[in-house]
Amino acid sequence: MNEAIFTPEKMEEAEKLKEALAGLPSGSEIRITTADDIISEELPKPEYLIDGLLERNDLFFFTGKSKSGKSTCIINMAVALASGIPFAGRHCKPCNVLLISLEDKESTVKRRAKDCMHGWNVNPGNKLGFVFRNEMLKYTLGGNKTNLEALAEILQNDKLKSLTGRPLNYYDVIIVDPLYYLAEAMDENNSKEMGKLARDVRNLGAGRTMIVTAHSTKGDISNKEAEEGISGSGISGRIGEAYVLLVPHEKEGHIIARFKLRNERNPKDEVWSLNDYPRLNLAPDEDPTAYKKTGRAGGTSGRPKVFTEEMILNLFPDFKTEIKAADLWDICAKKHSMSKSTAEGLIRQLKNNGELENQNGKYKRKFTANENM
Repeated sequence: MNEAIFTPEKMEEAEKLKEALAGLPSGSEIRITTADDIISEELPKPEYLIDGLLERNDLFFFTGKSKSGKSTCIINMAVALASGIPFAGRHCKPCNVLLISLEDKESTVKRRAKDCMHGWNVNPGNKLGFVFRNEMLKYTLGGNKTNLEALAEILQNDKLKSLTGRPLNYYDVIIVDPLYYLAEAMDENNSKEMGKLARDVRNLGAGRTMIVTAHSTKGDISNKEAEEGISGSGISGRIGEAYVLLVPHEKEGHIIARFKLRNERNPKDEVWSLNDYPRLNLAPDEDPTAYKKTGRAGGTSGRPKVFTEEMILNLFPDFKTEIKAADLWDICAKKHSMSKSTAEGLIRQLKNNGELENQNGKYKRKFTANENM
C-alpha cells in the first residue's frame, strides 16, 4: 500500500514543492525592526485622497441597505476624486479613478455619471475610467470563470488596457460596485466566507486604494456602528481601514452617513442630501439622529434610544456589585439593545471619568471620597 502512495505523479509534485520552498528566504534572513529603527526612520505623513476620510492605499467599505443610494454616492465620489472637487464638503486630491460597475446597466451608470458631471460642471476626461457589467460577462461566460476570477484577470493582466485604454498602474483608485456580485455561491452573512472575499478584493488592487460597496446586515441598522453594518461583519468589519454606513433618514431624499476609521479619527455622523439627484450634497442643518425605521407591518418613522453612561451605571446598584466584562456587554445588549462597540465606548468613558474600575476582569463602581460624604 505504501508503494501506491508514492506514485510518479506524487513524486513529481513533491520535487516541485521542494524546489519552490528552496527559493524562499530562510528564517535567519527575517529582519527584526527595532524601536531605534522606527525612531530614526522618516515616516511620511498620511496622504488623504478625501480629507479626513480616505487615505491612499486604504481599503474602504461603503455599505447600506439595497436601494439606499450607494451606487449614486459612489459615482459622486468617483467624479469628485477624478476632478478634484469636494465630496460631501471634504477636499479631494485629484487622482485617476477606475469604476468597475457590476450591478447596474451600462446606460444607467452612464446617465448618472453624465448628469453628475453636468451638475458639478466638470469633465475629468481620461482621469475617470469605467468597466461595465457587459464587459465582465465576456470573461465569465466565454472563459468559464467565476466573477472574482474574471475581475482578477482583468485587473492583473494587460486586458485592462484593452477595456479602458489605460494599464492598471495608471489608476490610483479602483472602485468595485458591488461586492456581492463577486460572492458567487457564498452566504453574504457568513463571516468567514465574506472575510476571505474581502481579503481577496484587497489583493486585487495590488497595493492601490480600493473602494468597495457592500450590502449591510439584515434587520434594523440604525443603532449599528459603521464597521458592524457590513454583511459578514465579524471579519469583514476588521479588514478595511475605513467604513461608511448609509442609514435611512426620516426626511425623504436624505441619508445618514456614519463613519469608522482604523486610525480612530472618526468623523461625526452627518446627513447627505440626494434631492438634487444625482448630485450628493452635505446637509449640515439636518439632524443625524433622525433615523427612519421600518416596522414589520409597514413603514414607521422613529428615533432610536439615546445611549448614555447612566444606563450602564444603573446596572450597579451599589459599590459591591461586580459584573464580568463579557456579561456586562450581554446585559447592555439585552436590556438596552446596545451594540457591543457602543457599550465599550460608554464603559471606556466611565473608566476615564473615574466612575468604573476593572479588577480581575470584573467591573464595579469606583468608590470616591465624594460618595462617602
